[in-house]
Amino acid sequence: MLYRVRVKEGYEETAAVVVGNKLLMAGTAWAPSVKSIFGHVSCPTWIFIESSNGAEVNKLCANLTDIYPRDIHPIVEDLSQYLHEPFVAPKPGDWVRLNSPPLYRGDLA
Repeated sequence: MLYRVRVKEGYEETAAVVVGNKLLMAGTAWAPSVKSIFGHVSCPTWIFIESSNGAEVNKLCANLTDIYPRDIHPIVEDLSQYLHEPFVAPKPGDWVRLNSPPLYRGDLA
């Protein structure tokens, strides 16, 4: 089952690494139940932990900075709604990367 864990804004990558390090330092205590830890740009303030046991996720996230262990929720619906690329409309004066004309592909304008 997949669990989403609320973390402090801007610390998603750091929190995922800290949880992963705690998992590695614990050795085989959590290894069978925790399968993966990841975050995504389109889900700010959340990391995802794949585990077969929710109690192990609570223990893993306990006493870690920038992680809110009270906000651990199992995800039972389709995950694709969380993994979408955010659309940002360019404002006048912003730099954009060109994709469509093959001659100028990758250039900044």
